[in-house]
Amino acid sequence: MKKVLLISIFLMTTVAAFSQKVATTEEGEKVILNEDGTWMYADEQQQAASLSCEDLISVETDKMTGKSVIGAKNLLKVLREDGNGFAIFVQKGKRSLIFSIKVMGASECINADSKILILFRDGERMELTNEGGANCDANFTLMFEGPAGKKKELKKFASKEVESFRIWTARGYVENDFSPMESIEFMKTVACLKEKL
Repeated sequence: MKKVLLISIFLMTTVAAFSQKVATTEEGEKVILNEDGTWMYADEQQQAASLSCEDLISVETDKMTGKSVIGAKNLLKVLREDGNGFAIFVQKGKRSLIFSIKVMGASECINADSKILILFRDGERMELTNEGGANCDANFTLMFEGPAGKKKELKKFASKEVESFRIWTARGYVENDFSPMESIEFMKTVACLKEKL
């Protein structure tokens, strides 16, 4: 975890959309402070804000079938120092968007009715159920639009930053917070892929 010593006077620059404040460390680096206690270097926020769909998603053609596969360029890993957490890959199916989540910690077995609790940075909560069936491969799957429905839920993922996931397994749960950068990257990736539906 990054350590930052903040000077006692905060610059009172507030970004209305996220109620953020800008502060300067003793080393002279600018940081963005969020209301929820998270922070990031100011240049990270600029980097995250400047991410485009070309930076986040890729279109690859299977040389054998000629079919295109559209998905996130990167596997988003949200891990704690002890290695517990999850890795998320978002891709476009035929008529739906699929979140494939690999759970690390608690248990490798996911029940057919296992739940995921989502906390957004604005305080809204959502609960969804695994749609990938029971397995002991630590795979938790969510599907949106097409036959899966859940258009309203997908719209939230595409327009709001996620603060935390809690994913239930057969023997407990894994919970981890997204860093501000991970949160923005995830939201923008979902928004870009949603446009491809």
